[in-house]
Amino acid sequence: MYGAFVGGTAGKSNVLRYGDVYVGECRTLSFTMTNHCESTLRFAWPDDSAVTLSPRVGHLRAGCVKDVTASIHVDKPLTLSEHELKCRVVRIVYDRPAADVVDWDDRLKTVKWITAAAHSAAGDA
Repeated sequence: MYGAFVGGTAGKSNVLRYGDVYVGECRTLSFTMTNHCESTLRFAWPDDSAVTLSPRVGHLRAGCVKDVTASIHVDKPLTLSEHELKCRVVRIVYDRPAADVVDWDDRLKTVKWITAAAHSAAGDA
């Protein structure tokens, strides 16, 4: 199963338009991946010389969304009128209840919300 990311063609909803990017400049755009399936998916964007995606690899649970950034760094003149990246998507099954598994992607960040009081107490220790 593949999802497509196309940059440049007008009229398509899966297109990122960077406009003019100057040599030496980095431009980042964001988009949201949505899982409309009833199962958890593993996604993997390919390595690419023109576009860097983050996260590039991860899991996307049923009915959930994940924000992705797509960056272009231009170090020499380059024209991308239509540059296609295919995201590989496969269904996966966890070996334990989904409630026991944290959301995962290759950014390797875990967010833990704490109260202001707990933050203050940690600062006093």
